[in-house]
Amino acid sequence: MALTFPTNMLANKPYVYLDESGTPLKIEVYVKGPQTGAAYALQASGAPQNSNTYLLTLTLTTVTTGSQVVKTIIDCSTLNGFSSTNFSKIVVRVVYQNNMVGRTTIKIGANDFDAVDYKLFSYLQFIRTGTLKYHGLLELGPDELSQVNISQPSNPVGNQSDFIMRLNVNVVQANIYTNAVTPHFTYEIGSADGYDPTTYETLELRVDGSNPKKTKGSTTDSEADASGDD
Repeated sequence: MALTFPTNMLANKPYVYLDESGTPLKIEVYVKGPQTGAAYALQASGAPQNSNTYLLTLTLTTVTTGSQVVKTIIDCSTLNGFSSTNFSKIVVRVVYQNNMVGRTTIKIGANDFDAVDYKLFSYLQFIRTGTLKYHGLLELGPDELSQVNISQPSNPVGNQSDFIMRLNVNVVQANIYTNAVTPHFTYEIGSADGYDPTTYETLELRVDGSNPKKTKGSTTDSEADASGDD
């Protein structure tokens, strides 16, 4: 299992956080547009895909002012045909110029989300047989210090029914990120880590904080993006 710190988010990919702390549920998504210096916007629409999966489409468009990295927050009560009691997962896909350019899946009912101190935005990528990359974006809250160190603990994989990884997030004087708002990191997971896609449908990442506090993101590996951005 390799933990790395890429400087930038992957372009066009949905980094997703599901806020289950209240009713209705809220989906928060970061997307980085494809061109440096350009500004983008996201427009959301959705519909049931089948009896247990809801399909949320985010259309990425170029706008005159704004940022290359755009964030949207979606109140699930506004989505056509959505009910948290009827669906167990949400497929989030990004469409740009009529092409699907990114996709990930989040699991409803994951619990243990901490929306105050930091949120974990997840994007899961299938890169080769039995191997995944978990891309994470950590959004720090107002009461978190601006300098953090993300490290891999000695026992990162939990023995659970779902495949669970853990990261440490500790406040430090100075380290990888200074004045960080959304530090970005990547995990590569394969058979050497005990990961087997035929055994585990769900992959979760739990981040333990310095207080300690915890948050986690979930995606479904069987529907991971296979667009090939290594």
